[in-house]
Amino acid sequence: MQHAPLNTQNPPLNVPGTIVLDSFTGNSASGTGGGLPHIKGNVVVLIEGDTGGVFSAMGLETMALVHDPDLPPGSGRAWETVLLAGGAGPIPIGTAEALLITVAFAAPAKAGSFTAMAVVVQEGTTGPALFQVPIQATSAVQPGGIQILAQPCQLLANGIFAGKTENLPVLLKSTLPRAVTGVFLLEPSSGDANFASPAIPVEVAAGATVPATLPVTCAVTANPGFNPESDFRFVTPDPQGGAGFSARLTVLANRTVTLTTDLSQSPLLAAGTSTPCKVTIFDSGGLSEIVFQPGPLPAGVTLQMGPVRTVSTSGPLPDDSRVDEMDMVIVLGAQVQPGNLPAFSLNWTVPAADFHLEIDGTVTFNISVAVSAPAGSGLSSTTNYFLEENGNSLLGVSVTVKFGVDLISSANAWSIQLNSYSALGDATGWQQYVVYVNPQSTQLYARIDNWDASGKLVELIRTDTKLANLPGTTVPAGYAITISLNNDTSGNITGANYSVTDNRGQLLGKVTTSIIGQLLRTNGQHATLANLGAIRAFQVNIVADYNFAVAALTSGSGTITYSASNNLSVTNAAPIFIDDPNVTTGESANLTYGLLPLVVNAGVPQTFQATLGVTANERVLDRKLGRHPHGLPAPAFFVTKGKAKATA
Repeated sequence: MQHAPLNTQNPPLNVPGTIVLDSFTGNSASGTGGGLPHIKGNVVVLIEGDTGGVFSAMGLETMALVHDPDLPPGSGRAWETVLLAGGAGPIPIGTAEALLITVAFAAPAKAGSFTAMAVVVQEGTTGPALFQVPIQATSAVQPGGIQILAQPCQLLANGIFAGKTENLPVLLKSTLPRAVTGVFLLEPSSGDANFASPAIPVEVAAGATVPATLPVTCAVTANPGFNPESDFRFVTPDPQGGAGFSARLTVLANRTVTLTTDLSQSPLLAAGTSTPCKVTIFDSGGLSEIVFQPGPLPAGVTLQMGPVRTVSTSGPLPDDSRVDEMDMVIVLGAQVQPGNLPAFSLNWTVPAADFHLEIDGTVTFNISVAVSAPAGSGLSSTTNYFLEENGNSLLGVSVTVKFGVDLISSANAWSIQLNSYSALGDATGWQQYVVYVNPQSTQLYARIDNWDASGKLVELIRTDTKLANLPGTTVPAGYAITISLNNDTSGNITGANYSVTDNRGQLLGKVTTSIIGQLLRTNGQHATLANLGAIRAFQVNIVADYNFAVAALTSGSGTITYSASNNLSVTNAAPIFIDDPNVTTGESANLTYGLLPLVVNAGVPQTFQATLGVTANERVLDRKLGRHPHGLPAPAFFVTKGKAKATA
């Protein structure tokens, strides 16, 4: 613990190591003392040993030796104020900084000598003492008077912004045997021209304590910084009623700090993964640096945070505006289950420094844990998630595939298949709703291809309808294809709507195809209500055109958006309640799908991406997983060499 006077420093500041108050007029006084405590952290001051209750802490000030940029080289260093704090603090202090303590003395009616100790401790504690300054005061018999007691407020504790007004609350405490009338104001001749106040009328009854609030306005033209002492006075004609006190006011500088992240604050993440995130901090300028502190984390989630680094600055000074970055990694344990995790916060604080107030904020993350990819195959072209709702009939199913990058196929074109599964015992077992294009063609077709529930998947219905013409064999970025299923009142699928829009949102083609009335391929009769069936689950596949073909995609990515009247749940395996859980599309492509959350609400997208390489042998994978691949038959009107001819 230190209590050496600052006079021993070079250059000296001429502030005593002991506060002595023995030559003053009136019934109150204040004095300053301090030293170089060689401590670091946030500190407060306690007044100990004040048996008479006559001393109080008025303010704290830290100072540092700096080179004055306005003086010629070699002129040495000078003491300059770093921070001011009202009352007992707290105030941050650096190891090489001096600490000055200002103490007020309220002289009692009885004369005497009084002593106490100003003890500096860490904020939030009562000891041990890190530094102390003795206090001594001597008073004569007081004839009575008025004492002004400043109350804690923003103006004294932190400061005031240019052009703003802050209130100064005080108590006027009288020991006079009579009432006193006067005005409380900021002395116009005190300090500088940065501050002004009105004159507030105050009447203090005999022996009473009266509150008063003085609005203090800072000039619009005031520059940020510490100002000379301003004198606040209670002015009255009563020769014993006058009182006052002085305070150093700070003009604050505006500081703005905004944060962005390169990861969505509602990310979809997989269990057992580590996801990097870069936090970018845009700081208008100041001496203090941002500090991060995460709030409570959900079970199974850990956060790895790197140091804050400056990547750009507007100038050479330490308080110039700058851009900082901080890298962090969100780690999800392998045991974390799919679903929405409790939100967690990344709290940040920019401590007060120089003429800036403390700034703080929060970045909140709402993590959704994705359903894991299907075992053994991953999310490849033939193996996407299944969407269902606990075995209920699905109503109003609609799927939109939007291309963010041109879709280009160099072999076997492409198709979008909404492959739907009926329940055990339904009239249909597998229902396919497809948009496809033939190789080297620009004509899009809409198809319904339904199969019975006999276990052999005998084809019931096949319809091909012209949908729209593309501008070329490439599907341009911005194009979207939608397949929407229609239901009757029993939940059966009665047909489908197909539409195509271009990259300007213009409709290129739209068709509606119904099942009833279509020719049954089993007996030549027309389909009736008996040939309809509900669907209990579905899967979307972006693959080759037909006949077990493998598409060779050289470009393509985008999103698949799902919606339904049901709450669609996502599963990575075929549900047990569908007719044939092992049937899958026979076509494939070099394409993968993105993750999905446990529940898909309207508008939640799934990404897809062409993988520029050779497609894995899906047939080997089908045998390994026990799947029954089923090829989409080629259209009767398009037969090419190497393709099996479709039956009529």
